[in-house]
Amino acid sequence: MLGLKTFVVTAPQQEQKLLPGQKDHLSLFLQQTLDEFQIKHKPWLNIMIDLCLLVCQDLSFIIERSRKDQFMGFNVQALQEGSPTDSVYLPYSHDLGGSIVLKGCDSEKIEDIMHLALFAVCHLKLEAYLLIDMHIRPQRKLFHRRSFLDSKSLWRWISKLEAFKEPEPSQFEMAVRKLNQTIISVSPHVVFPPPKLLVKLRDQEMEMDKRSSIYAEKRQSFIGDEKRLSTVSVKSVQSMSADVKTGLGSIVSDSNTFEGLIRHQSIAVAFSFSWKNQTEISCQPPNLRIIQYYQKSEPFLDESLGAYVINMCNQATHKCADQSCSKPMVEHVLHYAHKDCRISVKMETTDLECPDDSIIYMWTSCRECLLFSDISAISNGTWLYSFGKYLELLLYSTKFTPDICEHMKRKENVHRHFRLGEFVITFMIADVQRFELAVPRIQLNPEYLWDEDIPPIDPIEQSRYQIQSELKMQVYSFYEGLKEYLDSIRLWFHFNPDHIKSEKVSVQDMFEDMSRGFLEEEMIIYESICSHPIHSLSDVRKQIQIRFNSTKEMVDTWHNEFMTKCKVKPEWLMPDFCTDKTVHCIPGTTIVIREEEPSSIIAFCLGLFPKVLQTPTTDSPWKELGGVKCRVTRLSEDPSTTNYRHWKVRLHAEGLSISCVIYFAQEFDDLRKRCDMDDTYVYSLSRCTKWNTSGGKSKASFFKTNDDQIVLKELCSRWTLAEKDALMKFAPKYFDYMKSTAQNATILAKIFGFYQIKMRNEKGTETILDLSVMEHLFANTKISRKFDLKGVPDRHVKSHQQKVMLDQEWLEGRYGSLFPLYPHSKRVLVQSVRNDTEFLASQNVMDYSLLVGVDDTNQQLVIGIVDFIGPWTWYKLVETSSKSTMSSMNIRNGKHVTVLPPDLYRDRFNKAMDENFLFVPDKWTKLDVDLNALAEVL
Repeated sequence: MLGLKTFVVTAPQQEQKLLPGQKDHLSLFLQQTLDEFQIKHKPWLNIMIDLCLLVCQDLSFIIERSRKDQFMGFNVQALQEGSPTDSVYLPYSHDLGGSIVLKGCDSEKIEDIMHLALFAVCHLKLEAYLLIDMHIRPQRKLFHRRSFLDSKSLWRWISKLEAFKEPEPSQFEMAVRKLNQTIISVSPHVVFPPPKLLVKLRDQEMEMDKRSSIYAEKRQSFIGDEKRLSTVSVKSVQSMSADVKTGLGSIVSDSNTFEGLIRHQSIAVAFSFSWKNQTEISCQPPNLRIIQYYQKSEPFLDESLGAYVINMCNQATHKCADQSCSKPMVEHVLHYAHKDCRISVKMETTDLECPDDSIIYMWTSCRECLLFSDISAISNGTWLYSFGKYLELLLYSTKFTPDICEHMKRKENVHRHFRLGEFVITFMIADVQRFELAVPRIQLNPEYLWDEDIPPIDPIEQSRYQIQSELKMQVYSFYEGLKEYLDSIRLWFHFNPDHIKSEKVSVQDMFEDMSRGFLEEEMIIYESICSHPIHSLSDVRKQIQIRFNSTKEMVDTWHNEFMTKCKVKPEWLMPDFCTDKTVHCIPGTTIVIREEEPSSIIAFCLGLFPKVLQTPTTDSPWKELGGVKCRVTRLSEDPSTTNYRHWKVRLHAEGLSISCVIYFAQEFDDLRKRCDMDDTYVYSLSRCTKWNTSGGKSKASFFKTNDDQIVLKELCSRWTLAEKDALMKFAPKYFDYMKSTAQNATILAKIFGFYQIKMRNEKGTETILDLSVMEHLFANTKISRKFDLKGVPDRHVKSHQQKVMLDQEWLEGRYGSLFPLYPHSKRVLVQSVRNDTEFLASQNVMDYSLLVGVDDTNQQLVIGIVDFIGPWTWYKLVETSSKSTMSSMNIRNGKHVTVLPPDLYRDRFNKAMDENFLFVPDKWTKLDVDLNALAEVL
């Protein structure tokens, strides 16, 4: 059994006093509390420590008798009269316990601090029993990072952040530093790493300081992978985005106040249990359990370590509550997840002879080499020790492992055992991978006020480098292919010297002259690209087209005349605008129109803005621009209004007749500016490809830009008048809601434009598309699995070839347990879903989804609410289908009904998303519970 061949028990000698290091820790702990109330250390610090040591002398007797006789507790009485040095501890003469009388108290907080000191000393005494039973050598030297330079509350500045007040520079560094200096555990050698979110913000500040130009950079997203860029400039970490503010709200904000110290005398865990042969599938899904140390009543019940072992053994034969399991609990493993660890508790039976079946024994072993410590019968002090505190020591203590072997330095190798009768209970620790939540990467810049006038920018000029680089690469590819051909010819000449000369001309000389000409030609083209005005770069493309065709004709002619015996043929890597008649480079412009890429038409029209689209009117005249004849007018859906919010661009060029309606042109332009998208939007739209998606019910076409940033969705092929009217009513409310998201968290996938495109080419082929343009949630991210969640449990994939899984696959795969979130990520999710669904319900929108992508590389879940616009047929659907369906099925809550009225859909969606995504708490997780009073230790 567990490497044991015999069961030999040793009896360690218990100490009557506190262990070395415990008194020092108690002193530092009390100093911190006195500082909080601005009470001078002299004389109260020494008086309280002396009283605690007197109590400690009495505790050994109390602990040995407390399981048999009633413990009356310790009473504290504070008096104003007298001198503090006259304070005294008076043990009860006939009962267990005593009374402390504090004299000369000039502060009402002295009594509260003494109660905290009594809690600490009683706990430390029990912990001394535990450490000795475990054969752990006491450490005389304490390492504390506490600083006494600042007696202010550690987290008062966080409270300011929660009120959306701006932190001063370097505040995150200050917060992490103060956090590292604060003692919040009554146990020595316990170290709590600062919250990950604060560390990320601190690192972000440090990175920010290193950058030379903060205005040109974009900040990294604080909620999610650091490589996913959000669109708020680096300087605006001082005016944080809404997701960061919401995430900070998950962190306790008063850690070193007196009330905060009391609340920290507890631990929160995600508790679950599973059959030992399928530990990844829980019989009981993880649920949050809060254990207040030494609390003897619900709802935050703790139990003693001895009682925990006895209860587990008593329940060993009980059947599992999960009807699909029903196996005895002795065959199950209990899991307590906290921070980045999972403590698993398993039970086994043994036939080794036991000295006394009524006594609990304990020892520690190494999983790697099977060495084990001496076996001890647990003392009364260990029996009374808090189970919750035991979990804290397992997770955070740096001195809670006996010195058995080198393997014990790794926590996963340490197994701690308890035996009662035939049962052996083992505590094991393993790592847990918590996932970050990556909100939609494009968010409003909180530095921009919505009513602030942002100067317009030239999107073509902003993309100068990208546009020129793309064209240079096309030129490079052409000449690189030509150079490979020329190198092959040189090699052929080397092995075929007889064919170098003909009767009239030197083929090799001709070849070298031609090669030098090509090199000069390439350099001239590069220079032309860089020097030509960026707004008419298609003029250069026209020249390149002529030159490339000429070069191709020259080389092909030379090869066919002089190199007929050479099997090497030139492979021409020509740009599409040189070979494809559906690709149009219109003189006097920059963006190339590609008939098969509708986004390029939008980009072309928007790229004209700096020249002709600044102030369109309802009757703007036609204009000539290079090879384009264009006209821009304002439109309104309502003939009775003068609010012309839409722009219509019409143009004729190279046999093309194009019309592009830009709905809500100014509003979407403002939104893109405030999301810092205006400088890249046109360039992103300049190229796209057809995108095959799966998971949706609509058969709409999708396109994705080549830079992976933007998705275009066809809206029902053609809108009906009712559908378009619904969209026109929704859009203004959408803009109003977007204004609020600078301060309120959101996970709506941003929509950046609605367009209607009509195009007739020179063959007379006509194309009409209604498109919405939105951000691509999974841009430049490697996603291993995708889910489309609506909160309907029986939604499942129809085919194994479908790439996007639905609600039923999420639930059956227990993915909520496989992808536990950080507390701040869960808070962002819940708050964002609540905000977004409240808005959508107010606009009578339903049938939206939460799209989830699993990024295993960066351990994050990329999420966003999608499909909150669509066919717009839900108005009739809500009025008729949903009501009749619910009535006929007699399902008031609509649990399995896809179509519900918006308010019921919202409620179901909120509840499902909260239940679908679990989180693993840590020591800094803010919990909405009342833990303002200490429990009695004994």
